[in-house]
Amino acid sequence: VEGTYELKIQDVGGQSFKSFKLVFLENGVMESYEGSLKKSEYKWKVKRNEIHTEEKNGDGTIYATDGKYLTTLAKLKNRKRIDYKRMKNGIISTDKGFIYIPRYKKSNN
Repeated sequence: VEGTYELKIQDVGGQSFKSFKLVFLENGVMESYEGSLKKSEYKWKVKRNEIHTEEKNGDGTIYATDGKYLTTLAKLKNRKRIDYKRMKNGIISTDKGFIYIPRYKKSNN
């Protein structure tokens, strides 16, 4: 699991990119970045073949990985799991409607 997972999104006009990184450190800390700006820090651990990240307030995200990609499975709200219903092409159903959840690709850094 340790390593850096990246996501690059091009804007609708095709002009600029936004990049996001999730960095899983050996010490059980995950850092999230937007561009080069560090946005937040989480604790992470592996539970039942899933990667659980959690902030101090109990909120977080649950991921799965195949070694190449990191995919969002669920969110944690006050330490309670809320699963996303999978649909086609990365579209998922949430309690607030439909959203697109991209996959982060593991980088070679």
